[in-house]
Amino acid sequence: MDHPHRFGEHLDRPVVPVLAAVSVLAVGAAYGAALAWTQRSLGIPVGDIPAQRIPFQILLLGNLFGGIGAVAAAHFGGSIVLWLMGRAVGGPGRFGRVYRGAALLLWAALPALPAVALRVLAPGAPLPDGLAVGAGLAGVLLLAGAYHLCRRTQPLPPWRALLAVLLAGAFVGSLALL
Repeated sequence: MDHPHRFGEHLDRPVVPVLAAVSVLAVGAAYGAALAWTQRSLGIPVGDIPAQRIPFQILLLGNLFGGIGAVAAAHFGGSIVLWLMGRAVGGPGRFGRVYRGAALLLWAALPALPAVALRVLAPGAPLPDGLAVGAGLAGVLLLAGAYHLCRRTQPLPPWRALLAVLLAGAFVGSLALL
């Protein structure tokens, strides 16, 4: 790549919206599967029905829709936050590029999905070390990816892109603590 901002031009290619949609659907399906597996393994009931009495295919199907919806909402919200923070530090905006790039960045969240599913379904349960490592790895990958995305879609100097990502991370982190 001869110039760091040229990557942003690749996000305008006609195939990228299709890849972005596939990313949201695939990562959402993976999250739904993690929810279904966690729900079944912990025996968390669906309403008044014990999870073991529900065929796994039905449990999986229901959680797939929820997982896709949750990932789509998180993608949209995260894109807005990253775009706003990029604008706050002097970037031009370019929401479409940020939105498409953030969808491709969702793949970096895969190692965290089992830990997120456990936290959602059993908030007080201890987080096993393996899940914590996966979540930490995903956090680092997402922050690094957000930095590069901000750097390439908002022609910002490195320190401003870093500041935008730190502000976005602080905002999202404060929401996660609620």
